[in-house]
Amino acid sequence: MDRERIGQALRNIASRPMNVRFREIETLLENHVRVIFPNFNHHGGRHHTFTVGNQTFCIAEPHHCPFVKKVYVEILLEAMEALGLYERED
Repeated sequence: MDRERIGQALRNIASRPMNVRFREIETLLENHVRVIFPNFNHHGGRHHTFTVGNQTFCIAEPHHCPFVKKVYVEILLEAMEALGLYERED
């Protein structure tokens, strides 16, 4: 997956911030973003910490709901924007 397709996947996530599953985020980061950033790092648990480039952020895996909280989607998008993989649409 190239940068444009990653950007499209992130725009898709941004369009529905209340309906994003943790596995969707994890798969995007692990399988596609990791290829672009060799210093990618992921530590698991209930609060997953991702380091991509110079950005480190946490995303909590949901306990009772299938979707991550909107705040974690925003954190993801801010980190991807700082890395140049996502551009907010105004």
